[in-house]
Amino acid sequence: MKLTRLIKIELTEHLPELQQTVETYTSAFNHVSSVSWNDNDVNGVSLHYKTYQTTRKSLPSQLCCSARNKSVEAVKSVRALQKKENKQAKYEKRDAKVFGCPESKGTSVRYDARSMTMWFDRNEISLLTTAGRLKFNIRVPEYFKRYLSWKKCSADMFVRNGRAFLHIVVEKDVEDIVPNGQLVGIDRGVKRIAVTSDKRFFGGGRVRQVSRRYQRLRSALQKKGHSGKRHFRKVSRRERLFRRDTNHCITKQIVSSLKSGTTIVLEKLTGINKNI
Repeated sequence: MKLTRLIKIELTEHLPELQQTVETYTSAFNHVSSVSWNDNDVNGVSLHYKTYQTTRKSLPSQLCCSARNKSVEAVKSVRALQKKENKQAKYEKRDAKVFGCPESKGTSVRYDARSMTMWFDRNEISLLTTAGRLKFNIRVPEYFKRYLSWKKCSADMFVRNGRAFLHIVVEKDVEDIVPNGQLVGIDRGVKRIAVTSDKRFFGGGRVRQVSRRYQRLRSALQKKGHSGKRHFRKVSRRERLFRRDTNHCITKQIVSSLKSGTTIVLEKLTGINKNI
């Protein structure tokens, strides 16, 4: 079994070159997506012949291939969602929602061993950009140093609010966990976020309290119209992150209390958003 983790690093050098690389890479991604969507073609070899000459004018060869592969994955994903939506709409006897061609305003740049070199022993990384190969001095946060000996796979570089970040995917082979025959069922709800079959309850009182506060704030912002939209987005993001953190903490409590090899059984969650 392979265990996968992310090493998150901020890049503080060559920001203009990185921003230009992201913009050019995004244009290539959108171009390939458009051709793939319009031609109903998700074959990588076929799309290579259709799009390579255009994307190669502004991108290094390896990044052209990376953008093409990422576009194919995005189109396949949207096609799969459309197929699922059509099936669900037919079952519910309603009109299906129509998905469009995937398009990005600023996609991350995917790197592999041919476009990225790492020297963690001297805190340096080399990345392929539109300005050629560039070296970066890096500082790995203390928390992620535990993963430096793992196998390096790929990485994604993206720019947000004038700051550049690199997320490196690492993996390690570990022994498969042998089931010990014990089962623990988990029921999810609203009043109680989680209830386990061994009679442990994880309440959602704090979540409901915070959600009501955010709901009142969103209602006030909606009345302000355009002037409150930016604050509205920030509030929605805060609530989303709060819920995610709460769920993560509860999950860790449940898992850490179980013996290795215990099987966790969850209820079927299909359609839960509509039910609550």
